[in-house]
Amino acid sequence: MAEAARDAKRRLRRDLRERVAALDADTASRAAAEAQARLAALPALEDAASLLVCRSFGGEIDTHALIERWLAEGRAVYVPRAVPGTRTLTIHRWPCAVETLRFGLEQPAASAPALSPDEIDGVLDAAVLVGLGFDERAYRLGYGAGYFDTFLAGRPFPAFALAYDVQIVEALPVEPHDVPLAGVVTERRLLAGLEPGG
Repeated sequence: MAEAARDAKRRLRRDLRERVAALDADTASRAAAEAQARLAALPALEDAASLLVCRSFGGEIDTHALIERWLAEGRAVYVPRAVPGTRTLTIHRWPCAVETLRFGLEQPAASAPALSPDEIDGVLDAAVLVGLGFDERAYRLGYGAGYFDTFLAGRPFPAFALAYDVQIVEALPVEPHDVPLAGVVTERRLLAGLEPGG
């Protein structure tokens, strides 16, 4: 059963990459702006003083504009760093020193100041993620390493995803470690999921 789910996820990753790659630049730009506005208007994010935001990369929908907007509003923005080989994330106040991984992703440098594990739940009010795909129950399909599922399990703050509508499928294959998000926002809709711990 688990192997079947992993095989289905591999096929979906390929299909979803192709869907996003097929978007022309103008369509992608308009969709990103509409999705950003819809996401920023969510009460959980409007009221958040401190946000964890994934910096978008490659074909992912843009989050950099939201980071700049929230910084300009005086909010505290944090970004994650994946610690290789551990399935754990460290959380760093943005802006900070960065390092570039071999596939081009910029993330906080290991030397950048980070929240201690005990501080995270008390500091962050909400999180904004990106990914390869999402379903109508607000489950996320990432790149297969499990960093975010491990990080989000049991957190008290809501996590939302920003996505293009073409990244939505009816139902992703779900494994026991998968954690649903509070919601997924696209240029067309809000898909509400389960609250953390729900």
